[in-house]
Parts: sequence; structure tokens; C-alpha cells
Amino acid sequence: MDLNNNDAVAVAEEVAAQPAGDHEVVDMLTEIRDMTKKELIWQRVSSSALLVLVLALIIIGVNVIPKAVVAIQNVSEVAQVAIDSLHEIDVMVSDVTNTSQNVNKVIEDNAVPLSDAVNNMSNVDFDGLNKAIADLQDTVGPMASFFNKFR
Repeated sequence: MDLNNNDAVAVAEEVAAQPAGDHEVVDMLTEIRDMTKKELIWQRVSSSALLVLVLALIIIGVNVIPKAVVAIQNVSEVAQVAIDSLHEIDVMVSDVTNTSQNVNKVIEDNAVPLSDAVNNMSNVDFDGLNKAIADLQDTVGPMASFFNKFR
């Protein structure tokens, strides 16, 4: 018979209200006592199980929480390093952009003079220049040998 405390009290009140023999009362009280003992055993088992569960949670918490804190700190440090690296990359990209703009400005500023210099070099008469150098050599050569005699 599966009765809880309220049912046991109700049964006891019914027995007390009815005229019955001493034997029936003793049987009912024995049954109530047995049910109360069973309830007490189950309450002890439940409280023991709950105590084991709480202790297990405390042990797990003591072991896991410090490791989790260390892991979170490591992740935080790695994230900070990544943020610093990204900042350095931004600075480098800015520097490269500025340098390329400066190179473009130098090229633009010197484009006309460079173009003029190339045009002037292409307009030079190299054949005429070579002939003039050869004529100068022919003219200066005898003079040089004349002056070398006085040394």
C-alpha cells in the first residue's frame, strides 16, 4: 500500500472515528509506522543523493572554474595581440598609401622636365657630333705632338 503522510493521517482519523477492536487499531498503527519508516528511508536516500550531487558540483566547480578563467584570460590576451597587430597593419597601409601618393606626385612634378630631356636627347645629331669630335682630334693631335717635343 503506497500512502503518504496526509493519507496516513486521514486513515488514522477514520480509524479513530469508527468503533473498532483493539486488534484493528494496532494493525492500522503498525501499517502507519511501517509507511513512515519507508518514507524516512526514501527521504534519507533522497537527501544523500542530493548531498552527493551538491558535493560533485562543488568539486567540479573547484576544478573547472579556474581552468575556465585561465582559458578566458588566454583568449583575451590573444584578442589583444590581434587588435594590436591590426592597428599596426592599419598604420603600415596608411604609410604605403602616403608613399605611393608621394611617388605619384614626384612623377607628375617631373614628367614635363623628363619628357623635355628625352626629346632633347633624341634631337641630338650623334653623327654630326661624332664627326666634330673626329675633326677636333685631327686638329689637336698635331698640336699635342708639337707641344710634347718641348717637355
